[in-house]
Amino acid sequence: MIERGQIPLADPEVLHVRRIPNVGPSSRYLSGGIIVVGLGLALATIISVAGESPEVGIGVGGAIAILGGAFIVRSIIVRPELPTHGVANVKPPAIPDDRL
Repeated sequence: MIERGQIPLADPEVLHVRRIPNVGPSSRYLSGGIIVVGLGLALATIISVAGESPEVGIGVGGAIAILGGAFIVRSIIVRPELPTHGVANVKPPAIPDDRL
């Protein structure tokens, strides 16, 4: 195929083995935690200002912000395991004898 100017298609099985995800569970928890902390702080501000009750706003929004903090701590403590399969386990494709 290369001699004819065509690009050979990659073997899907080899591509599946070589693929290593770049986004692990810890980064998802970090992103989620940051969003939940922001939501808690925004809710605390809204309740405190609009409801004219800072104690209630800090209580409700603070509880949600603490939940987001737990997600952030979890993302720091729990690290994703490296995949056991990878490039080292990839076997080169077999070349037929007539091509040698």
